[in-house]
Amino acid sequence: LAALLGAALLPVPVTSDVLVLKDGKRVEGDVQEEGDAYKVVTKYGTLSVQKDLVARVVKVEALLNEARSFRVGGSALLEEAQKPGVTAAERKAKLASAGETLKEALELFKEARAFSPATETGLDNVIAAVAREVERCQEPAGPDALSPVAPPKAPAAAPASPVSTPPPVPASVPSK
Repeated sequence: LAALLGAALLPVPVTSDVLVLKDGKRVEGDVQEEGDAYKVVTKYGTLSVQKDLVARVVKVEALLNEARSFRVGGSALLEEAQKPGVTAAERKAKLASAGETLKEALELFKEARAFSPATETGLDNVIAAVAREVERCQEPAGPDALSPVAPPKAPAAAPASPVSTPPPVPASVPSK
Protein backbone atom coordinates (compact mmCIF):
# COMPACT_ATOMS: atom_id res chain seq x y z
CA LEU A 1 0.00 0.00 0.00
CA ALA A 2 2.84 2.40 0.83
CA ALA A 3 4.46 1.70 -2.54
CA LEU A 4 1.17 2.40 -4.27
CA LEU A 5 0.74 5.68 -2.43
CA GLY A 6 4.35 6.60 -3.18
CA ALA A 7 3.81 5.95 -6.87
CA ALA A 8 0.68 8.08 -6.83
CA LEU A 9 2.62 11.00 -5.39
CA LEU A 10 5.32 10.96 -8.05
CA PRO A 11 5.24 14.07 -10.23
CA VAL A 12 3.37 13.61 -13.47
CA PRO A 13 4.66 15.58 -16.46
CA VAL A 14 2.34 18.46 -17.20
CA THR A 15 1.30 18.64 -20.82
CA SER A 16 0.12 21.79 -22.50
CA ASP A 17 -2.49 22.32 -25.12
CA VAL A 18 -1.12 23.36 -28.48
CA LEU A 19 -2.54 25.83 -30.96
CA VAL A 20 -1.28 24.99 -34.43
CA LEU A 21 -1.47 28.14 -36.49
CA LYS A 22 -2.19 28.18 -40.22
CA ASP A 23 1.37 29.39 -40.87
CA GLY A 24 2.72 26.26 -39.11
CA LYS A 25 3.79 27.95 -35.86
CA ARG A 26 2.72 26.51 -32.55
CA VAL A 27 1.65 28.15 -29.32
CA GLU A 28 1.75 25.97 -26.19
CA GLY A 29 -0.15 26.66 -23.01
CA ASP A 30 -3.53 26.34 -21.37
CA VAL A 31 -5.98 27.09 -24.19
CA GLN A 32 -9.42 28.49 -23.45
CA GLU A 33 -12.02 29.51 -25.98
CA GLU A 34 -13.23 33.11 -25.71
CA GLY A 35 -15.62 34.18 -28.44
CA ASP A 36 -13.76 34.60 -31.75
CA ALA A 37 -10.34 34.02 -30.15
CA TYR A 38 -8.41 31.59 -28.02
CA LYS A 39 -6.90 32.76 -24.75
CA VAL A 40 -3.58 30.99 -24.20
CA VAL A 41 -1.88 31.06 -20.83
CA THR A 42 1.80 30.28 -21.41
CA LYS A 43 4.77 30.20 -19.06
CA TYR A 44 5.61 33.69 -20.40
CA GLY A 45 2.16 35.23 -19.94
CA THR A 46 -1.27 35.30 -21.54
CA LEU A 47 -2.05 36.03 -25.16
CA SER A 48 -5.07 36.06 -27.42
CA VAL A 49 -5.05 34.38 -30.83
CA GLN A 50 -7.85 34.96 -33.34
CA LYS A 51 -9.62 31.73 -34.31
CA ASP A 52 -9.24 32.43 -38.04
CA LEU A 53 -5.43 32.15 -37.59
CA VAL A 54 -5.69 28.69 -36.01
CA ALA A 55 -5.53 25.50 -38.04
CA ARG A 56 -5.99 23.12 -35.12
CA VAL A 57 -6.24 22.95 -31.34
CA VAL A 58 -4.48 19.93 -29.89
CA LYS A 59 -5.45 18.84 -26.40
CA VAL A 60 -2.38 16.75 -25.59
CA GLU A 61 -3.73 15.37 -22.32
CA ALA A 62 -6.92 14.24 -24.10
CA LEU A 63 -4.80 12.51 -26.75
CA LEU A 64 -2.78 10.77 -24.05
CA ASN A 65 -5.90 9.68 -22.18
CA GLU A 66 -7.42 8.23 -25.35
CA ALA A 67 -4.14 6.48 -26.20
CA ARG A 68 -3.93 5.02 -22.69
CA SER A 69 -7.49 3.75 -22.97
CA PHE A 70 -6.77 2.01 -26.29
CA ARG A 71 -3.58 0.53 -24.85
CA VAL A 72 -5.33 -0.89 -21.78
CA GLY A 73 -8.00 -2.52 -23.95
CA GLY A 74 -5.51 -3.85 -26.49
CA SER A 75 -3.18 -5.21 -23.81
CA ALA A 76 -6.07 -6.98 -22.10
CA LEU A 77 -7.08 -8.64 -25.39
CA LEU A 78 -3.47 -9.66 -26.01
CA GLU A 79 -3.25 -11.29 -22.58
CA GLU A 80 -6.62 -13.05 -23.06
CA ALA A 81 -5.41 -14.45 -26.39
CA GLN A 82 -2.41 -16.03 -24.69
CA LYS A 83 -4.28 -17.80 -21.90
CA PRO A 84 -4.34 -21.60 -21.90
CA GLY A 85 -7.54 -23.14 -23.19
CA VAL A 86 -8.24 -20.49 -25.81
CA THR A 87 -9.04 -22.12 -29.13
CA ALA A 88 -6.99 -21.27 -32.20
CA ALA A 89 -9.96 -19.43 -33.74
CA GLU A 90 -10.56 -17.39 -30.56
CA ARG A 91 -6.84 -16.65 -30.26
CA LYS A 92 -6.67 -15.46 -33.86
CA ALA A 93 -9.68 -13.17 -33.40
CA LYS A 94 -8.39 -11.75 -30.10
CA LEU A 95 -4.92 -11.15 -31.53
CA ALA A 96 -6.38 -9.37 -34.56
CA SER A 97 -8.55 -7.17 -32.35
CA ALA A 98 -5.68 -6.50 -29.93
CA GLY A 99 -3.40 -5.61 -32.82
CA GLU A 100 -5.84 -3.08 -34.26
CA THR A 101 -6.53 -1.55 -30.85
CA LEU A 102 -2.84 -1.29 -30.00
CA LYS A 103 -2.05 0.21 -33.42
CA GLU A 104 -4.61 2.95 -32.69
CA ALA A 105 -2.97 3.55 -29.29
CA LEU A 106 0.43 3.72 -30.97
CA GLU A 107 -0.73 6.35 -33.47
CA LEU A 108 -2.28 8.45 -30.71
CA PHE A 109 0.89 8.24 -28.58
CA LYS A 110 2.97 9.27 -31.60
CA GLU A 111 0.66 12.22 -32.27
CA ALA A 112 0.88 13.30 -28.62
CA ARG A 113 4.66 12.93 -28.82
CA ALA A 114 4.77 15.30 -31.80
CA PHE A 115 3.04 17.97 -29.71
CA SER A 116 4.64 17.33 -26.35
CA PRO A 117 8.43 17.74 -26.30
CA ALA A 118 8.39 18.19 -22.51
CA THR A 119 7.47 14.52 -22.02
CA GLU A 120 9.38 13.08 -24.97
CA THR A 121 11.56 10.59 -23.09
CA GLY A 122 8.63 9.00 -21.28
CA LEU A 123 6.52 8.94 -24.43
CA ASP A 124 9.37 7.48 -26.46
CA ASN A 125 9.56 4.62 -23.96
CA VAL A 126 5.78 4.10 -24.08
CA ILE A 127 5.78 4.18 -27.88
CA ALA A 128 8.52 1.52 -27.97
CA ALA A 129 6.60 -0.67 -25.50
CA VAL A 130 3.33 -0.40 -27.45
CA ALA A 131 5.18 -1.18 -30.70
CA ARG A 132 6.49 -4.37 -29.07
CA GLU A 133 2.93 -5.29 -28.03
CA VAL A 134 1.74 -4.77 -31.61
CA GLU A 135 4.50 -7.15 -32.77
CA ARG A 136 3.37 -9.73 -30.20
CA CYS A 137 -0.10 -9.63 -31.78
CA GLN A 138 1.40 -10.71 -35.08
CA GLU A 139 3.29 -13.72 -33.65
CA PRO A 140 1.80 -17.12 -32.98
CA ALA A 141 0.84 -17.36 -29.31
CA GLY A 142 1.49 -20.84 -28.04
CA PRO A 143 1.32 -24.35 -29.48
CA ASP A 144 -2.36 -24.13 -30.46
CA ALA A 145 -1.95 -20.85 -32.34
CA LEU A 146 -1.39 -22.49 -35.68
CA SER A 147 -3.53 -25.22 -37.10
CA PRO A 148 -1.58 -28.41 -37.61
CA VAL A 149 -0.29 -28.76 -41.13
CA ALA A 150 -1.01 -32.07 -42.82
CA PRO A 151 2.06 -33.82 -44.19
CA PRO A 152 2.41 -33.59 -47.95
CA LYS A 153 0.77 -36.40 -49.86
CA ALA A 154 3.04 -38.88 -51.59
CA PRO A 155 2.83 -38.66 -55.36
CA ALA A 156 0.35 -41.13 -56.73
CA ALA A 157 1.87 -44.13 -58.46
CA ALA A 158 1.41 -44.17 -62.20
CA PRO A 159 -1.33 -46.57 -63.19
CA ALA A 160 -0.14 -49.84 -64.68
CA SER A 161 -0.47 -49.81 -68.43
CA PRO A 162 -2.09 -52.86 -70.04
CA VAL A 163 0.23 -52.52 -73.03
CA SER A 164 3.92 -52.65 -72.32
CA THR A 165 6.21 -50.50 -74.37
CA PRO A 166 9.58 -51.80 -75.42
CA PRO A 167 12.69 -50.01 -74.19
CA PRO A 168 14.06 -47.35 -76.50
CA VAL A 169 16.44 -48.63 -79.18
CA PRO A 170 19.72 -46.73 -79.56
CA ALA A 171 20.07 -45.03 -82.92
CA SER A 172 22.56 -46.79 -85.14
CA VAL A 173 25.21 -44.89 -86.99
CA PRO A 174 25.72 -45.99 -90.61
CA SER A 175 29.25 -47.29 -91.26
CA LYS A 176 31.32 -46.23 -94.28
